[in-house]
Amino acid sequence: MISYPWLENLHINLSKLPNLLIVEGPAGYGKFETIYDRITKIFCKEKTGCGTCYQCSLVRSGNHPDLLVIDEENDLIGVDKGRKLIEFMSLTSSSSPSKVALINNANLMNKSAQNSILKITEEINLKNHIIFISNRSKSLLSTIYSRCQQINISPLSNNQINDWLQSFGYDETVFNFPSYFSPKDIIYAINNGERDIYKNFLNTMDSNKSFADQLGFFKELKMPYLNKIDYLIDYVILLIGRNTQFYSSNSTTKRYDPMKLQNLSQFASLLINYKGKLLSIKSLNEQIGIGYFLSKLHYIIEN
Repeated sequence: MISYPWLENLHINLSKLPNLLIVEGPAGYGKFETIYDRITKIFCKEKTGCGTCYQCSLVRSGNHPDLLVIDEENDLIGVDKGRKLIEFMSLTSSSSPSKVALINNANLMNKSAQNSILKITEEINLKNHIIFISNRSKSLLSTIYSRCQQINISPLSNNQINDWLQSFGYDETVFNFPSYFSPKDIIYAINNGERDIYKNFLNTMDSNKSFADQLGFFKELKMPYLNKIDYLIDYVILLIGRNTQFYSSNSTTKRYDPMKLQNLSQFASLLINYKGKLLSIKSLNEQIGIGYFLSKLHYIIEN
């Protein structure tokens, strides 16, 4: 398992594990993997997470009868998963003293799902445990928070992420990747030969290529439409950032007047709102959308 040094001090006392726990922090920080690894010790015959005993093998394979994992990466966690949790917790443990439920991306639970589990959080068996892992602060009902212990993971600085990358021998920095990339996103991009995609994107956008060339570049990008919109948002924010005092000493940076900066800020907000619609309306036309936003960006920059 990849080491996440910022989680080394994640204090989960397995001998005194709370019945209800919420762990919150930015996405892509390794929260789920780290907690899953430590929870293995609860079921391990040796209580060490040895990885070789029968109980450990069941956990590692995802087949332990006393461990429930609810994990949705993009889709909302609905009331059906809430009922599944209730049913799981209502049964007697099969081969271990405790039953454990991990709800990853708990911030995706809709209100119906959260309301459906309120009773089980109020009447949980003292031998059992439910751990909510959330990528957003205060994303659950206040009644759930009131019944849970909480652990909060702070965002990392660029220097911390850079040091972590160098510990793996990577000659990379966070500035070679989109600003919204998490540490795990960066590692994935490096290991899957995608480290040059963002660099090529910036070169294409910065090189005064024609609208048609830029549109063609986006058409050839092998990534989901949502990620392409993320790239555009990141670039607009970069354009605005280049005009801050931090960049003003760079003579190669083209300075924009206040009106143009205001238009760019409004354009970034427009993109962010559009991205929100994409999450709920999957059928929006990609080429029409990219064409519209690129033409609007060209107009703002050139006028």
